[in-house]
Amino acid sequence: MLAFYTRLGKRLHRIRYLLWIILVVSMAGFGLLLLSVNDKHNETLLTLSLLTALWSLCALGIQMTFVDVVPAVESCDGFFMRIKKRFVQATRWVLAIAATGVTVAVLITSFRVVSALS
Repeated sequence: MLAFYTRLGKRLHRIRYLLWIILVVSMAGFGLLLLSVNDKHNETLLTLSLLTALWSLCALGIQMTFVDVVPAVESCDGFFMRIKKRFVQATRWVLAIAATGVTVAVLITSFRVVSALS
């Protein structure tokens, strides 16, 4: 799982500026739609801009967390260096599980919103 997230983090690292632009534009659109006149069309756009922001935040979180390669524990490392590397690996596993949970939650939310809008 860590290898998958590391590959995904490296791929997302290439388009990180695009992800930031998408996040800023979707949040600006959300703010403008929030202040505009309310009607059914604006509610749809408001929901879609919020979902776009959630997906870009999710992708940016994965990119920032998993862009670096997890250090491997080697036999020539000292005691504290091995402890440090194992702690980093354990932390990455916890973050990978959390990222999977957040991604599944955003995916379920997206499906519910799309089914409610159609």
